[in-house]
Amino acid sequence: MLPQSIVTVSLVTAMLPRMSRAVAEGRIPDLRADLSRALRISGVVIVPAAFLFLALGPQISSLLFAHGAADAASARPLGYMLQAFGLGLIPFSAQYLLLRGFYAFEDTRTPFFMAAWIAGVNIALATACHVALPARWAVVGMAGAYTLSYVAGLALTAYLLRKKMGGRIDDGGLRRTYLKLLCAACPAAGLGWAAARACAGLGEGTWPTAVALAAGTLATALAYLLLARLLKVNELRRLPGMR
Repeated sequence: MLPQSIVTVSLVTAMLPRMSRAVAEGRIPDLRADLSRALRISGVVIVPAAFLFLALGPQISSLLFAHGAADAASARPLGYMLQAFGLGLIPFSAQYLLLRGFYAFEDTRTPFFMAAWIAGVNIALATACHVALPARWAVVGMAGAYTLSYVAGLALTAYLLRKKMGGRIDDGGLRRTYLKLLCAACPAAGLGWAAARACAGLGEGTWPTAVALAAGTLATALAYLLLARLLKVNELRRLPGMR
């Protein structure tokens, strides 16, 4: 929720009046352009954050929760849950943003049905995880079910919004940007994971875990920024301090 709240919610709050004005004035192509721009700008932060959680989930959970009566072994399943939730950050953020397209049309009914659809898919998948998976993996599977439910929600939301606007949001630029972001974030996360693993020899405990997490995060961030620049992700320049 932290990357979502800082980036996507702030971005949508600023852009919703502009999108609503575009709809009121009949400028639907401008609405599509605004949604595409918002998805691309938010993706610059949301995509690497999702892969960071995937790469360093166990280290994050150990640093936060392996204290007192809890040890690293008992905190590790929370890290696996964070990894499963992490990739869901991408469809969760994108679906949240696309719903504002309906709000720009003053349509609050469709977002309600979208929420019901996502909840239904999530309940079905979570129940399947509870029944089919071993007890130690059931809750991790439920976190993955949450991710998959938002993938399903994003697909249906994009389809219904395309019908409402009479055209696709993506003119090709959105797909290219996300492909570049994935190509930058995936190897960067792999490098961050390797850096954190290299620090594993320092032992267990708060400070060794903090050092490993800091090394992994720094390696991920630097590699991502370098690769994103090499891949010419223009939206990177629109972030504060990155011009």
